[in-house]
Amino acid sequence: MAKRNILILTGAGFGKDAGLPLEEEIMPFGVKVCEKKKPELLEGLTKQWQKIDKSKSFKEYSFEEALTKVILEEQLSFRTEEERLELLDIKLGILEILVQSLKRPLMSESEIPRHYFDFIYRYKDYAHFATLNYDYLIEKILIQEKIPWNYGIDVDENDLSLGHSYLKGEEGDLPDVFRYYKLHGSFNWHFCWRCQNIRISDLRDFGISGETFSKTDRFTQLCDKCAHNSGQAVLQPLVIPPSAIKYYNIPIFLELWFIFTRIIQQVEKIILIGCSVRDDDTMLIQALYNLSQKNPNLRKIVVINPDKRIENKVRSYTNFNNIKSYTLLEYFLRMD
Repeated sequence: MAKRNILILTGAGFGKDAGLPLEEEIMPFGVKVCEKKKPELLEGLTKQWQKIDKSKSFKEYSFEEALTKVILEEQLSFRTEEERLELLDIKLGILEILVQSLKRPLMSESEIPRHYFDFIYRYKDYAHFATLNYDYLIEKILIQEKIPWNYGIDVDENDLSLGHSYLKGEEGDLPDVFRYYKLHGSFNWHFCWRCQNIRISDLRDFGISGETFSKTDRFTQLCDKCAHNSGQAVLQPLVIPPSAIKYYNIPIFLELWFIFTRIIQQVEKIILIGCSVRDDDTMLIQALYNLSQKNPNLRKIVVINPDKRIENKVRSYTNFNNIKSYTLLEYFLRMD
């Protein structure tokens, strides 16, 4: 068994060459997709958004600004049950714009650039892979190449229809399998709010369960594990919403971040790809803080980001000096 002494953490910038949007591109890109594929979603959101902001359309905000505005409305105002459900519809509608911006590029016929495959093969036996993203890019590569993988957590149901590449089990059960820790969850993870059942699915069912404002192409994933006299529960997406306000107090995320913190304090090399190291990513900042003291084995940190300010942020949090900075293409060519 090869020793995994490298940690690779990817952010939104990792998928740029594969057509996935950066944070500031999500709203315009997702709206453009929805205008063609789901116009009723935009119609419903436009109407409902008036209850939050009468002066400015949701399209005029960045994705994070719009989602944060809804979450603040949920948290800071007294709401009747009807108003609470209306806000939930708006939030799920905004999230569906994100889903479409992440799903459509990977559903297209265009091929994923070859350097992504080279990157996976270069590090698959030597690195732990973690991400702050919700997309399905790496899973598509693993399935296409028939590389078994595991999310580091146990799940109740595996609804992958593209083969048997995913192996169930907890983090320590499968030492030789590709590890992929999705620290903010994924839109192919769904959970039952009633019985806590967790199901993973493939790109086909990647998205919001019980699609909001939809008149066509509606799908609802019901929990098969529990039944109630009021009916089966609809599974919800298992994600930490990408807003300026993030809540990590769900057991599965606490478990993932515990594993991540243990790994980052043991590896010899850390590669951060497309991670902006935002101030609201408090769990990441906490994990990076003073690594020079917490990880005596650490030899090198690589920051892959066109924004050179990110290197300085990482240096200030880690208090570590041996940090190298590259663009994505530069590193894919070097892979030192």
